[in-house]
Amino acid sequence: MKGILWPLIGLIVANTALADSPDISIGIIGSMDTSPYHAQTHDYSVMPLFAYDNDSEYIEGAEVGYYVINDDRQELRLKAYYDDTAYHNSDGHSDAMRRLQNRKATMMAGVSYQFTTAIGAFHSQLAADTLNHSNGLTANASWLNQLNVSRLILSGELGSDWANGKQTRYYYGISDAESRRSGLSRYHPKATFIPYINLTAQYPLAEHWQSFIALRSNFLSATVRHSPMVNQQQTYSLSSGLSYDF
Repeated sequence: MKGILWPLIGLIVANTALADSPDISIGIIGSMDTSPYHAQTHDYSVMPLFAYDNDSEYIEGAEVGYYVINDDRQELRLKAYYDDTAYHNSDGHSDAMRRLQNRKATMMAGVSYQFTTAIGAFHSQLAADTLNHSNGLTANASWLNQLNVSRLILSGELGSDWANGKQTRYYYGISDAESRRSGLSRYHPKATFIPYINLTAQYPLAEHWQSFIALRSNFLSATVRHSPMVNQQQTYSLSSGLSYDF
C-alpha cells in the first residue's frame, strides 16, 4: 500500500529531531510496497527526501504543516499531506479488474496530536480528502517508542488506521455500474480499521550522514479482505535510504 511511505519518513524525521540533529535534511529513499489488489503485486520507487522544521512550520516529505503546540511533551499540528494510495486498472490481473474504474491518490488535510510520556508517545490524527475523490475521512491512533543502542536508534510503532464508509468504498467497493461492466459482485463496505506495526532502524554513517531502514506491516480487516478487488490479508512496505543533516 503506497500510502504508508510518507508516515515512515515522518517517523525517521522525528527520530532525527530527538537525536538533536539539525532542522534541515535532504536525501534519497527507496521503497518496495505490496498491493492488496488483484493487480501488480509489488511497487518499487526511488524518491528524493526533504525535511525542514523551524519549530513553527515544517515539511516532511509529502507532508507540510504548522505547529499549534510544540514543546517537550505535546505536539499539535495542522497539516496537509499527499496520500498516494491508488488502484490503476491497467495493472489488473484479470479482464474483470481492468474493467473497474481507477482509484486516485489524493491530498488529505487535518490535525494531529501527540503526547509524550515516560513509556512512549501517544499519537492521534483526523484527516479528510480535499480533492473530492472519496469525500472520505480517516483517523489514526498509535503508540511510539524508541530505544538507543550505542549509536543505533531503534523505533517502533503500534497503531490502527480507520477509514469511514466513503473512504473504504472508494478504494475497495464495487458500484452497480462497475459490477455490470466487470462481472464482479457489487460491494458496498462500511467503515474499517487496519491495525499495523512499524519498525525503523537509524544509524549514523559519518558526521551529518544518516542511514535508515523501515518495515511496516498492515493487517487488513475483514471489511477490506472481503472486497472482490482484494486478494491479500496483509500488505508490507520496506523502505531504506540515506539523508544528510545540515
